[in-house]
Amino acid sequence: MAKRNRKSKTGEAIKLDLDTLLKTLEQNALELPTPTVIERGKPGGPWTEADVREIVCNPVYAGITPYPPTVSDKTWVAAAVNNIQQEGAAQFLVNMLTALRSSMAAVNK
Repeated sequence: MAKRNRKSKTGEAIKLDLDTLLKTLEQNALELPTPTVIERGKPGGPWTEADVREIVCNPVYAGITPYPPTVSDKTWVAAAVNNIQQEGAAQFLVNMLTALRSSMAAVNK
């Protein structure tokens, strides 16, 4: 893997090796929480807490192609911050990945 030179805050060159970086990140990886979002059931059905959580953590609602925005960036970020404060960053990020993958899979069907 190619190495890149970057400058540290003090200005000295830092050599970044992507393979080494990835190995270090993997060794220090968190134990991931179980997603607490689910794919939305039948349209018109009763909304559950998991349904609402999926909307709050799914960035497609702020507008990610091919989905048009249904809330502003400001509203989505505020909801995301609130969710992170309530459930923690790791839980929010796992939920966001799960919801986003589900949305993208629906596009690719």
